[in-house]
Amino acid sequence: MKPYLSDAGKYLLYGSLLAIGFGVFFSKPTLVYLGEIQIAALLIGYFLITPSALSLDRRRVRIEFDTEAIERVGTASLVGDEVKTTIRLINESPNTVYGLSAIPFASKSLELLENVERTSLESGADALSQFPVKGLRTGRFSIQGYDVSVRDPFGLIEVKDYLPSLEIFRFFPKAGRLRKRRFRYGSLSQFSVGKHILKTSGSSMNLKELRDFQPGDALRKIAWKQSMRARKLISREYENETSTEVYLAVDISSSMRGGAWDGQKLEWAIHYCVDVAEAILKENDHVGILTFDEKLYGHIEPGNARTHMKRILDHLTNLYSIVDGEMTELQERELENFIADYLLVQERLDFRKNAPKDSDSGVNRALLEQWIDRRQSREFEKFGGRFLGAGVIDGPENKLRNFLQQRGVELPYRVEARLGMKERGLQQMFDHVLMETQKPLWILIVTDLCGVLNPEPLLKQIRMVMSKGHKIMFVVPFTPAFYDMDGDENRREKIVHELFTVAESEERDAMVKAIRTTGAFVDYIKEGRQETRAFVDSPFSAS
Repeated sequence: MKPYLSDAGKYLLYGSLLAIGFGVFFSKPTLVYLGEIQIAALLIGYFLITPSALSLDRRRVRIEFDTEAIERVGTASLVGDEVKTTIRLINESPNTVYGLSAIPFASKSLELLENVERTSLESGADALSQFPVKGLRTGRFSIQGYDVSVRDPFGLIEVKDYLPSLEIFRFFPKAGRLRKRRFRYGSLSQFSVGKHILKTSGSSMNLKELRDFQPGDALRKIAWKQSMRARKLISREYENETSTEVYLAVDISSSMRGGAWDGQKLEWAIHYCVDVAEAILKENDHVGILTFDEKLYGHIEPGNARTHMKRILDHLTNLYSIVDGEMTELQERELENFIADYLLVQERLDFRKNAPKDSDSGVNRALLEQWIDRRQSREFEKFGGRFLGAGVIDGPENKLRNFLQQRGVELPYRVEARLGMKERGLQQMFDHVLMETQKPLWILIVTDLCGVLNPEPLLKQIRMVMSKGHKIMFVVPFTPAFYDMDGDENRREKIVHELFTVAESEERDAMVKAIRTTGAFVDYIKEGRQETRAFVDSPFSAS
Protein backbone atom coordinates (compact mmCIF):
# COMPACT_ATOMS: atom_id res chain seq x y z
CA MET A 1 0.00 0.00 0.00
CA LYS A 2 1.93 2.99 -1.31
CA PRO A 3 0.85 6.65 -1.12
CA TYR A 4 0.51 8.44 -4.45
CA LEU A 5 -0.29 11.92 -5.66
CA SER A 6 -3.90 12.99 -5.99
CA ASP A 7 -4.92 15.22 -8.91
CA ALA A 8 -4.34 18.29 -6.75
CA GLY A 9 -0.93 16.91 -5.75
CA LYS A 10 0.03 16.33 -9.37
CA TYR A 11 -0.88 19.90 -10.31
CA LEU A 12 1.16 21.18 -7.35
CA LEU A 13 4.17 19.04 -8.36
CA TYR A 14 4.01 20.19 -11.99
CA GLY A 15 3.69 23.79 -10.79
CA SER A 16 6.71 23.44 -8.49
CA LEU A 17 8.85 21.98 -11.27
CA LEU A 18 7.86 24.77 -13.64
CA ALA A 19 8.56 27.41 -10.97
CA ILE A 20 12.01 25.97 -10.21
CA GLY A 21 12.79 25.56 -13.90
CA PHE A 22 11.82 29.12 -14.83
CA GLY A 23 13.52 30.46 -11.69
CA VAL A 24 16.84 28.80 -12.56
CA PHE A 25 16.63 29.70 -16.27
CA PHE A 26 15.75 33.37 -15.71
CA SER A 27 17.74 33.69 -12.46
CA LYS A 28 14.65 34.43 -10.37
CA PRO A 29 15.27 33.17 -6.79
CA THR A 30 11.70 33.99 -5.81
CA LEU A 31 10.35 31.44 -8.27
CA VAL A 32 12.85 28.85 -7.02
CA TYR A 33 11.77 29.47 -3.42
CA LEU A 34 8.11 29.19 -4.46
CA GLY A 35 8.78 25.84 -6.12
CA GLU A 36 10.67 24.59 -3.07
CA ILE A 37 7.76 25.60 -0.80
CA GLN A 38 5.38 23.58 -3.00
CA ILE A 39 7.62 20.51 -2.82
CA ALA A 40 7.85 20.96 0.95
CA ALA A 41 4.04 20.97 1.10
CA LEU A 42 4.02 17.65 -0.76
CA LEU A 43 6.55 16.17 1.67
CA ILE A 44 4.48 17.36 4.64
CA GLY A 45 1.37 15.81 3.07
CA TYR A 46 3.29 12.53 2.66
CA PHE A 47 4.17 12.43 6.36
CA LEU A 48 0.63 13.38 7.38
CA ILE A 49 -0.93 10.56 5.30
CA THR A 50 1.30 7.89 6.88
CA PRO A 51 -0.81 7.41 10.07
CA SER A 52 -4.00 7.05 7.99
CA ALA A 53 -2.27 4.52 5.72
CA LEU A 54 -1.23 2.47 8.75
CA SER A 55 -4.78 2.64 10.16
CA LEU A 56 -6.19 1.26 6.93
CA ASP A 57 -3.52 -1.41 6.67
CA ARG A 58 -4.18 -2.57 10.23
CA ARG A 59 -7.93 -2.31 9.62
CA ARG A 60 -8.52 0.06 12.49
CA VAL A 61 -10.88 1.84 10.14
CA ARG A 62 -13.87 -0.42 9.54
CA ILE A 63 -17.12 -0.42 7.56
CA GLU A 64 -20.10 -2.41 8.84
CA PHE A 65 -23.65 -2.72 7.56
CA ASP A 66 -26.36 -1.38 9.80
CA THR A 67 -29.35 -2.94 8.04
CA GLU A 68 -31.20 -6.22 8.52
CA ALA A 69 -31.63 -8.45 5.47
CA ILE A 70 -35.32 -8.75 4.60
CA GLU A 71 -36.02 -12.28 3.44
CA ARG A 72 -39.78 -12.54 3.88
CA VAL A 73 -41.94 -12.63 0.80
CA GLY A 74 -44.27 -9.65 0.83
CA THR A 75 -41.77 -7.33 2.46
CA ALA A 76 -38.93 -8.37 0.18
CA SER A 77 -37.00 -6.20 -2.23
CA LEU A 78 -38.04 -6.61 -5.84
CA VAL A 79 -36.03 -6.35 -9.04
CA GLY A 80 -35.63 -2.68 -9.86
CA ASP A 81 -36.25 -1.50 -6.29
CA GLU A 82 -33.80 0.87 -4.65
CA VAL A 83 -32.72 -0.40 -1.24
CA LYS A 84 -31.53 2.36 1.08
CA THR A 85 -28.48 0.75 2.62
CA THR A 86 -27.05 2.18 5.83
CA ILE A 87 -23.42 1.53 6.73
CA ARG A 88 -21.49 2.40 9.86
CA LEU A 89 -18.05 4.04 9.49
CA ILE A 90 -15.87 3.26 12.49
CA ASN A 91 -12.49 4.85 13.20
CA GLU A 92 -10.65 3.09 16.04
CA SER A 93 -7.31 4.70 15.25
CA PRO A 94 -5.84 7.59 17.33
CA ASN A 95 -5.83 9.97 14.37
CA THR A 96 -8.46 11.66 12.18
CA VAL A 97 -8.95 10.27 8.68
CA TYR A 98 -9.49 12.87 5.94
CA GLY A 99 -11.07 12.66 2.50
CA LEU A 100 -12.49 9.16 2.96
CA SER A 101 -14.10 7.69 -0.16
CA ALA A 102 -15.48 4.13 -0.29
CA ILE A 103 -16.48 2.44 -3.55
CA PRO A 104 -18.44 -0.81 -2.97
CA PHE A 105 -17.02 -3.97 -4.56
CA ALA A 106 -20.18 -5.82 -5.53
CA SER A 107 -21.85 -8.30 -7.84
CA LYS A 108 -22.46 -7.04 -11.37
CA SER A 109 -26.17 -7.70 -10.78
CA LEU A 110 -26.26 -4.83 -8.29
CA GLU A 111 -26.37 -1.23 -9.45
CA LEU A 112 -24.68 1.04 -6.93
CA LEU A 113 -26.14 4.48 -7.45
CA GLU A 114 -23.79 6.42 -5.15
CA ASN A 115 -20.42 6.05 -3.46
CA VAL A 116 -19.68 6.80 0.18
CA GLU A 117 -17.92 10.15 0.67
CA ARG A 118 -16.74 11.64 3.96
CA THR A 119 -14.64 14.80 4.38
CA SER A 120 -13.27 13.61 7.70
CA LEU A 121 -13.73 10.85 10.24
CA GLU A 122 -12.50 11.77 13.69
CA SER A 123 -10.70 9.40 16.01
CA GLY A 124 -13.21 7.18 17.84
CA ALA A 125 -16.01 8.23 15.48
CA ASP A 126 -18.94 5.95 14.74
CA ALA A 127 -20.80 7.62 11.88
CA LEU A 128 -23.69 6.45 9.67
CA SER A 129 -23.86 6.89 5.92
CA GLN A 130 -26.44 5.84 3.32
CA PHE A 131 -26.27 4.83 -0.31
CA PRO A 132 -28.93 3.19 -2.51
CA VAL A 133 -28.53 -0.25 -4.10
CA LYS A 134 -30.68 -1.44 -7.00
CA GLY A 135 -31.13 -5.08 -8.01
CA LEU A 136 -30.89 -5.59 -11.77
CA ARG A 137 -32.17 -9.17 -11.76
CA THR A 138 -33.73 -11.85 -9.59
CA GLY A 139 -31.36 -13.51 -7.17
CA ARG A 140 -29.09 -13.34 -4.17
CA PHE A 141 -26.15 -11.00 -4.65
CA SER A 142 -23.47 -9.55 -2.42
CA ILE A 143 -21.33 -6.56 -1.61
CA GLN A 144 -18.04 -8.08 -0.50
CA GLY A 145 -16.24 -4.94 0.63
CA TYR A 146 -15.04 -1.46 -0.31
CA ASP A 147 -12.12 0.05 -2.16
CA VAL A 148 -11.33 2.81 0.34
CA SER A 149 -9.14 5.86 -0.29
CA VAL A 150 -8.08 8.53 2.23
CA ARG A 151 -6.08 11.75 1.80
CA ASP A 152 -3.88 14.02 3.83
CA PRO A 153 -5.53 17.17 5.28
CA PHE A 154 -4.44 19.19 2.22
CA GLY A 155 -5.77 16.63 -0.27
CA LEU A 156 -2.38 16.25 -1.99
CA ILE A 157 -1.42 12.65 -1.19
CA GLU A 158 -3.80 9.70 -1.40
CA VAL A 159 -3.63 6.08 -0.29
CA LYS A 160 -5.96 3.18 -1.15
CA ASP A 161 -6.80 -0.11 0.52
CA TYR A 162 -9.54 -2.74 0.55
CA LEU A 163 -11.83 -3.12 3.57
CA PRO A 164 -14.06 -6.22 3.75
CA SER A 165 -17.70 -5.73 4.71
CA LEU A 166 -19.94 -8.52 3.49
CA GLU A 167 -23.67 -8.04 3.01
CA ILE A 168 -26.14 -10.18 1.07
CA PHE A 169 -29.06 -8.70 -0.89
CA ARG A 170 -31.95 -10.79 -2.15
CA PHE A 171 -34.23 -9.53 -4.92
CA PHE A 172 -37.45 -11.26 -5.90
CA PRO A 173 -39.04 -11.13 -9.37
CA LYS A 174 -41.47 -8.30 -9.91
CA ALA A 175 -44.15 -10.74 -10.97
CA GLY A 176 -47.34 -12.31 -9.66
CA ARG A 177 -48.65 -10.77 -6.46
CA LEU A 178 -45.26 -9.17 -5.88
CA ARG A 179 -46.00 -6.89 -8.80
CA LYS A 180 -48.99 -5.60 -6.81
CA ARG A 181 -51.38 -5.81 -9.70
CA ARG A 182 -54.45 -7.91 -10.42
CA PHE A 183 -53.94 -10.99 -12.58
CA ARG A 184 -55.16 -11.04 -16.15
CA TYR A 185 -55.29 -14.61 -17.28
CA GLY A 186 -54.97 -14.17 -21.03
CA SER A 187 -55.48 -17.50 -22.74
CA LEU A 188 -55.10 -19.46 -19.53
CA SER A 189 -58.33 -21.38 -19.96
CA GLN A 190 -57.28 -22.71 -23.37
CA PHE A 191 -54.84 -25.08 -21.76
CA SER A 192 -57.16 -26.57 -19.11
CA VAL A 193 -55.28 -25.08 -16.18
CA GLY A 194 -57.98 -24.57 -13.58
CA LYS A 195 -60.31 -26.96 -15.40
CA HIS A 196 -60.59 -30.37 -13.80
CA ILE A 197 -59.75 -32.75 -16.62
CA LEU A 198 -59.18 -35.94 -14.65
CA LYS A 199 -61.89 -38.58 -14.39
CA THR A 200 -63.42 -39.03 -10.96
CA SER A 201 -65.12 -41.92 -9.28
CA GLY A 202 -66.78 -42.35 -5.92
CA SER A 203 -67.91 -39.79 -3.42
CA SER A 204 -65.80 -37.13 -1.78
CA MET A 205 -65.06 -39.50 1.13
CA ASN A 206 -63.63 -42.31 -0.99
CA LEU A 207 -60.01 -42.73 0.09
CA LYS A 208 -57.68 -43.58 -2.77
CA GLU A 209 -54.42 -44.15 -0.84
CA LEU A 210 -52.21 -43.16 2.06
CA ARG A 211 -48.76 -41.92 1.13
CA ASP A 212 -45.80 -40.06 2.62
CA PHE A 213 -46.33 -36.35 3.16
CA GLN A 214 -44.69 -34.29 0.43
CA PRO A 215 -43.67 -30.61 0.61
CA GLY A 216 -46.55 -28.64 -0.87
CA ASP A 217 -49.33 -30.91 0.47
CA ALA A 218 -52.09 -29.09 2.30
CA LEU A 219 -52.17 -29.65 6.08
CA ARG A 220 -55.80 -30.79 5.88
CA LYS A 221 -54.59 -33.89 4.01
CA ILE A 222 -52.47 -35.15 6.89
CA ALA A 223 -53.69 -38.39 8.46
CA TRP A 224 -52.72 -37.69 12.05
CA LYS A 225 -53.44 -41.12 13.54
CA GLN A 226 -51.49 -42.92 10.83
CA SER A 227 -48.71 -40.36 11.15
CA MET A 228 -48.39 -41.06 14.89
CA ARG A 229 -48.20 -44.80 14.28
CA ALA A 230 -45.63 -44.45 11.50
CA ARG A 231 -43.75 -41.65 13.31
CA LYS A 232 -43.69 -39.63 10.13
CA LEU A 233 -46.22 -37.47 8.30
CA ILE A 234 -48.73 -39.40 6.15
CA SER A 235 -51.09 -37.76 3.64
CA ARG A 236 -54.50 -38.92 2.46
CA GLU A 237 -55.39 -38.83 -1.22
CA TYR A 238 -59.03 -39.07 -2.29
CA GLU A 239 -60.42 -40.35 -5.56
CA ASN A 240 -62.22 -37.16 -6.45
CA GLU A 241 -59.25 -34.82 -6.00
CA THR A 242 -59.09 -33.75 -9.62
CA SER A 243 -57.16 -30.51 -9.58
CA THR A 244 -54.82 -30.12 -12.51
CA GLU A 245 -51.12 -30.60 -11.89
CA VAL A 246 -48.66 -28.49 -13.86
CA TYR A 247 -44.89 -28.71 -14.04
CA LEU A 248 -43.02 -25.57 -15.08
CA ALA A 249 -39.71 -26.73 -16.57
CA VAL A 250 -37.06 -24.01 -17.00
CA ASP A 251 -33.92 -24.25 -19.12
CA ILE A 252 -31.10 -22.67 -17.08
CA SER A 253 -28.26 -23.33 -19.55
CA SER A 254 -25.65 -20.81 -20.71
CA SER A 255 -27.66 -19.97 -23.83
CA MET A 256 -30.60 -18.89 -21.64
CA ARG A 257 -28.21 -16.60 -19.78
CA GLY A 258 -27.72 -14.49 -22.91
CA GLY A 259 -29.74 -11.71 -24.50
CA ALA A 260 -29.25 -7.96 -24.80
CA TRP A 261 -27.66 -8.22 -21.33
CA ASP A 262 -26.37 -11.23 -19.43
CA GLY A 263 -29.16 -13.44 -18.17
CA GLN A 264 -31.99 -11.64 -19.93
CA LYS A 265 -33.76 -14.72 -21.27
CA LEU A 266 -33.44 -16.57 -17.95
CA GLU A 267 -34.69 -13.49 -16.11
CA TRP A 268 -37.71 -13.37 -18.42
CA ALA A 269 -38.33 -17.07 -17.79
CA ILE A 270 -38.23 -16.55 -14.00
CA HIS A 271 -40.78 -13.72 -14.13
CA TYR A 272 -42.95 -15.68 -16.54
CA CYS A 273 -42.97 -18.80 -14.34
CA VAL A 274 -43.87 -16.81 -11.22
CA ASP A 275 -46.83 -15.28 -13.06
CA VAL A 276 -47.96 -18.69 -14.32
CA ALA A 277 -47.46 -20.43 -10.96
CA GLU A 278 -49.53 -17.88 -9.06
CA ALA A 279 -52.27 -18.02 -11.68
CA ILE A 280 -52.41 -21.81 -11.28
CA LEU A 281 -52.43 -21.65 -7.49
CA LYS A 282 -55.23 -19.10 -7.56
CA GLU A 283 -57.36 -21.71 -9.34
CA ASN A 284 -56.59 -24.19 -6.50
CA ASP A 285 -54.56 -26.32 -8.88
CA HIS A 286 -51.11 -27.76 -8.23
CA VAL A 287 -47.84 -26.48 -9.68
CA GLY A 288 -44.29 -27.73 -9.46
CA ILE A 289 -40.90 -26.64 -10.81
CA LEU A 290 -38.21 -28.46 -12.78
CA THR A 291 -34.94 -26.80 -13.79
CA PHE A 292 -32.41 -28.37 -16.13
CA ASP A 293 -29.29 -27.84 -18.18
CA GLU A 294 -27.33 -30.87 -19.35
CA LYS A 295 -28.85 -32.64 -16.35
CA LEU A 296 -31.87 -32.18 -14.12
CA TYR A 297 -30.83 -29.61 -11.51
CA GLY A 298 -33.94 -28.82 -9.45
CA HIS A 299 -37.31 -30.39 -8.64
CA ILE A 300 -40.20 -29.13 -6.53
CA GLU A 301 -43.20 -31.44 -6.59
CA PRO A 302 -46.60 -29.99 -7.54
CA GLY A 303 -48.45 -28.57 -4.57
CA ASN A 304 -50.81 -25.78 -3.58
CA ALA A 305 -50.17 -25.20 0.12
CA ARG A 306 -49.72 -21.64 1.38
CA THR A 307 -45.97 -22.08 1.72
CA HIS A 308 -45.57 -23.70 -1.69
CA MET A 309 -45.06 -20.47 -3.61
CA LYS A 310 -42.26 -19.51 -1.23
CA ARG A 311 -40.40 -22.74 -2.06
CA ILE A 312 -40.79 -21.99 -5.77
CA LEU A 313 -39.48 -18.45 -5.27
CA ASP A 314 -36.59 -19.73 -3.17
CA HIS A 315 -35.53 -22.07 -5.96
CA LEU A 316 -35.92 -19.52 -8.76
CA THR A 317 -34.02 -16.81 -6.89
CA ASN A 318 -31.04 -19.15 -6.49
CA LEU A 319 -30.52 -19.80 -10.21
CA TYR A 320 -27.75 -17.19 -10.41
CA SER A 321 -26.00 -18.71 -7.37
CA ILE A 322 -25.29 -22.17 -8.75
CA VAL A 323 -22.01 -23.71 -7.57
CA ASP A 324 -22.49 -27.24 -8.94
CA GLY A 325 -19.18 -28.63 -10.23
CA GLU A 326 -20.72 -29.90 -13.48
CA MET A 327 -22.39 -26.56 -14.25
CA THR A 328 -19.62 -24.09 -13.43
CA GLU A 329 -16.27 -23.45 -15.08
CA LEU A 330 -13.96 -24.00 -12.10
CA GLN A 331 -12.71 -27.51 -11.49
CA GLU A 332 -11.35 -28.61 -8.11
CA ARG A 333 -7.77 -27.35 -8.47
CA GLU A 334 -8.96 -24.04 -9.92
CA LEU A 335 -11.56 -23.81 -7.17
CA GLU A 336 -8.94 -24.21 -4.44
CA ASN A 337 -6.84 -21.42 -5.96
CA PHE A 338 -9.93 -19.24 -6.38
CA ILE A 339 -11.00 -19.53 -2.75
CA ALA A 340 -7.41 -19.16 -1.51
CA ASP A 341 -7.12 -15.87 -3.42
CA TYR A 342 -10.51 -14.76 -2.12
CA LEU A 343 -9.63 -15.41 1.54
CA LEU A 344 -6.22 -13.81 1.13
CA VAL A 345 -7.93 -10.55 0.16
CA GLN A 346 -11.09 -10.84 2.28
CA GLU A 347 -9.67 -12.31 5.49
CA ARG A 348 -5.91 -11.86 5.01
CA LEU A 349 -5.42 -15.58 5.46
CA ASP A 350 -2.78 -17.36 3.38
CA PHE A 351 -3.63 -21.03 2.89
CA ARG A 352 -0.66 -21.56 0.58
CA LYS A 353 1.78 -21.58 3.48
CA ASN A 354 2.93 -25.04 4.52
CA ALA A 355 1.02 -26.62 1.63
CA PRO A 356 1.84 -30.32 1.08
CA LYS A 357 4.35 -30.98 -1.67
CA ASP A 358 1.90 -33.25 -3.46
CA SER A 359 -0.74 -30.51 -3.64
CA ASP A 360 -1.55 -29.85 -7.30
CA SER A 361 -3.04 -26.44 -6.54
CA GLY A 362 -0.40 -25.32 -4.04
CA VAL A 363 -3.14 -24.83 -1.43
CA ASN A 364 -3.22 -26.50 1.98
CA ARG A 365 -6.71 -27.92 1.50
CA ALA A 366 -6.84 -29.72 4.85
CA LEU A 367 -6.16 -26.47 6.71
CA LEU A 368 -8.63 -24.62 4.49
CA GLU A 369 -11.44 -27.11 5.17
CA GLN A 370 -10.64 -27.08 8.88
CA TRP A 371 -11.03 -23.28 8.94
CA ILE A 372 -14.32 -23.50 7.00
CA ASP A 373 -15.64 -26.16 9.41
CA ARG A 374 -15.06 -23.84 12.36
CA ARG A 375 -16.83 -20.97 10.60
CA GLN A 376 -19.69 -22.98 9.06
CA SER A 377 -22.36 -22.60 11.73
CA ARG A 378 -21.68 -18.89 12.20
CA GLU A 379 -21.67 -18.25 8.45
CA PHE A 380 -24.95 -20.15 8.06
CA GLU A 381 -26.62 -18.16 10.82
CA LYS A 382 -25.23 -14.81 9.67
CA PHE A 383 -26.08 -15.04 5.98
CA GLY A 384 -29.35 -16.97 6.31
CA GLY A 385 -28.79 -19.59 3.64
CA ARG A 386 -31.50 -22.05 4.67
CA PHE A 387 -33.26 -21.55 1.35
CA LEU A 388 -30.17 -22.12 -0.83
CA GLY A 389 -30.88 -25.82 -1.23
CA ALA A 390 -34.60 -25.37 -1.97
CA GLY A 391 -35.53 -27.82 -4.71
CA VAL A 392 -31.95 -28.74 -5.62
CA ILE A 393 -31.73 -32.47 -6.35
CA ASP A 394 -28.02 -32.94 -5.68
CA GLY A 395 -26.76 -30.13 -3.46
CA PRO A 396 -23.02 -29.36 -3.39
CA GLU A 397 -21.28 -31.74 -1.00
CA ASN A 398 -18.03 -29.84 -1.51
CA LYS A 399 -17.37 -27.67 1.55
CA LEU A 400 -15.60 -25.05 -0.52
CA ARG A 401 -18.53 -24.63 -2.90
CA ASN A 402 -20.99 -24.47 0.00
CA PHE A 403 -18.89 -21.77 1.63
CA LEU A 404 -18.76 -19.63 -1.51
CA GLN A 405 -22.50 -20.00 -2.05
CA GLN A 406 -23.24 -18.91 1.53
CA ARG A 407 -21.08 -15.82 1.08
CA GLY A 408 -22.68 -14.83 -2.21
CA VAL A 409 -19.51 -15.36 -4.26
CA GLU A 410 -20.59 -16.11 -7.83
CA LEU A 411 -18.77 -18.86 -9.71
CA PRO A 412 -18.62 -18.44 -13.50
CA TYR A 413 -21.33 -20.54 -15.14
CA ARG A 414 -20.15 -22.95 -17.81
CA VAL A 415 -20.01 -21.02 -21.07
CA GLU A 416 -19.23 -23.63 -23.69
CA ALA A 417 -22.30 -25.79 -24.27
CA ARG A 418 -21.39 -29.34 -25.22
CA LEU A 419 -23.31 -30.70 -28.19
CA GLY A 420 -26.11 -33.07 -27.32
CA MET A 421 -26.13 -32.17 -23.63
CA LYS A 422 -29.34 -30.14 -23.68
CA GLU A 423 -31.18 -33.09 -25.21
CA ARG A 424 -29.90 -35.20 -22.33
CA GLY A 425 -31.19 -32.65 -19.82
CA LEU A 426 -34.62 -32.59 -21.45
CA GLN A 427 -34.75 -36.38 -21.48
CA GLN A 428 -33.81 -36.55 -17.79
CA MET A 429 -36.56 -34.07 -17.04
CA PHE A 430 -39.16 -36.18 -18.88
CA ASP A 431 -37.91 -39.39 -17.21
CA HIS A 432 -38.24 -37.75 -13.81
CA VAL A 433 -41.84 -36.72 -14.53
CA LEU A 434 -42.75 -40.26 -15.61
CA MET A 435 -41.21 -41.74 -12.46
CA GLU A 436 -42.74 -39.21 -10.07
CA THR A 437 -46.36 -39.18 -11.21
CA GLN A 438 -48.95 -41.57 -12.55
CA LYS A 439 -51.83 -39.24 -13.34
CA PRO A 440 -51.91 -36.95 -16.39
CA LEU A 441 -50.49 -33.48 -15.96
CA TRP A 442 -49.31 -30.44 -17.89
CA ILE A 443 -45.62 -29.84 -18.61
CA LEU A 444 -44.81 -26.27 -19.65
CA ILE A 445 -41.19 -26.01 -20.83
CA VAL A 446 -39.43 -22.65 -21.18
CA THR A 447 -36.33 -23.19 -23.35
CA ASP A 448 -34.65 -21.46 -26.28
CA LEU A 449 -33.84 -24.89 -27.81
CA CYS A 450 -30.29 -23.70 -28.57
CA GLY A 451 -27.83 -26.56 -28.97
CA VAL A 452 -30.45 -29.22 -29.71
CA LEU A 453 -28.98 -30.71 -32.89
CA ASN A 454 -30.24 -34.29 -32.78
CA PRO A 455 -33.98 -34.09 -32.16
CA GLU A 456 -34.92 -37.71 -32.87
CA PRO A 457 -34.32 -39.18 -29.36
CA LEU A 458 -36.06 -36.15 -27.85
CA LEU A 459 -39.05 -36.46 -30.18
CA LYS A 460 -39.36 -40.12 -29.31
CA GLN A 461 -39.38 -39.23 -25.62
CA ILE A 462 -42.02 -36.53 -26.14
CA ARG A 463 -44.31 -39.01 -27.93
CA MET A 464 -43.90 -41.52 -25.11
CA VAL A 465 -44.71 -38.89 -22.46
CA MET A 466 -47.79 -37.74 -24.37
CA SER A 467 -48.93 -41.36 -24.79
CA LYS A 468 -49.20 -41.49 -20.97
CA GLY A 469 -51.82 -38.73 -21.10
CA HIS A 470 -49.51 -35.84 -20.27
CA LYS A 471 -49.80 -32.57 -22.20
CA ILE A 472 -46.68 -30.69 -23.27
CA MET A 473 -46.22 -27.06 -24.19
CA PHE A 474 -42.95 -25.37 -25.23
CA VAL A 475 -42.47 -21.63 -24.80
CA VAL A 476 -39.38 -20.60 -26.79
CA PRO A 477 -37.67 -17.25 -26.04
CA PHE A 478 -36.34 -16.03 -29.39
CA THR A 479 -32.98 -14.31 -28.75
CA PRO A 480 -33.26 -11.52 -31.36
CA ALA A 481 -36.60 -10.46 -29.84
CA PHE A 482 -34.65 -9.32 -26.76
CA TYR A 483 -32.59 -6.82 -28.73
CA ASP A 484 -33.83 -3.33 -29.52
CA MET A 485 -32.08 -2.17 -32.69
CA ASP A 486 -33.94 1.14 -33.03
CA GLY A 487 -31.85 4.28 -33.17
CA ASP A 488 -28.50 5.06 -34.75
CA GLU A 489 -26.53 1.89 -33.97
CA ASN A 490 -23.44 1.08 -35.93
CA ARG A 491 -24.30 -0.34 -39.34
CA ARG A 492 -21.92 -3.26 -38.85
CA GLU A 493 -23.69 -4.22 -35.60
CA LYS A 494 -27.04 -4.20 -37.39
CA ILE A 495 -25.71 -6.45 -40.15
CA VAL A 496 -24.25 -8.92 -37.63
CA HIS A 497 -27.52 -8.86 -35.67
CA GLU A 498 -29.52 -9.63 -38.81
CA LEU A 499 -27.18 -12.51 -39.75
CA PHE A 500 -27.53 -14.07 -36.30
CA THR A 501 -31.29 -13.53 -36.47
CA VAL A 502 -31.50 -15.46 -39.73
CA ALA A 503 -29.25 -18.26 -38.46
CA GLU A 504 -31.11 -18.71 -35.17
CA SER A 505 -34.49 -18.36 -36.84
CA GLU A 506 -33.71 -21.17 -39.29
CA GLU A 507 -32.33 -23.41 -36.52
CA ARG A 508 -35.29 -22.78 -34.21
CA ASP A 509 -37.88 -23.13 -36.97
CA ALA A 510 -36.52 -26.56 -37.94
CA MET A 511 -36.60 -27.75 -34.33
CA VAL A 512 -40.04 -26.29 -33.65
CA LYS A 513 -41.43 -27.88 -36.80
CA ALA A 514 -40.10 -31.27 -35.67
CA ILE A 515 -41.58 -30.91 -32.16
CA ARG A 516 -44.97 -29.91 -33.54
CA THR A 517 -45.16 -33.20 -35.44
CA THR A 518 -45.52 -34.92 -32.05
CA GLY A 519 -48.66 -32.92 -31.21
CA ALA A 520 -46.93 -30.80 -28.56
CA PHE A 521 -47.80 -27.11 -28.53
CA VAL A 522 -44.89 -24.75 -29.32
CA ASP A 523 -44.91 -20.96 -29.28
CA TYR A 524 -42.25 -18.30 -29.69
CA ILE A 525 -41.58 -15.28 -27.56
CA LYS A 526 -41.09 -13.10 -30.58
CA GLU A 527 -41.49 -9.51 -31.69
CA GLY A 528 -45.08 -8.59 -32.49
CA ARG A 529 -46.50 -11.84 -31.08
CA GLN A 530 -49.04 -11.05 -28.35
CA GLU A 531 -50.38 -14.63 -28.35
CA THR A 532 -47.06 -15.81 -26.95
CA ARG A 533 -48.42 -14.83 -23.54
CA ALA A 534 -49.65 -18.35 -23.21
CA PHE A 535 -50.81 -18.41 -19.60
CA VAL A 536 -50.68 -14.87 -18.29
CA ASP A 537 -49.42 -11.53 -19.55
CA SER A 538 -45.67 -11.45 -20.08
CA PRO A 539 -43.85 -9.31 -17.51
CA PHE A 540 -41.62 -7.87 -20.21
CA SER A 541 -42.44 -6.33 -23.55
CA ALA A 542 -42.08 -8.83 -26.36
CA SER A 543 -40.46 -6.26 -28.61
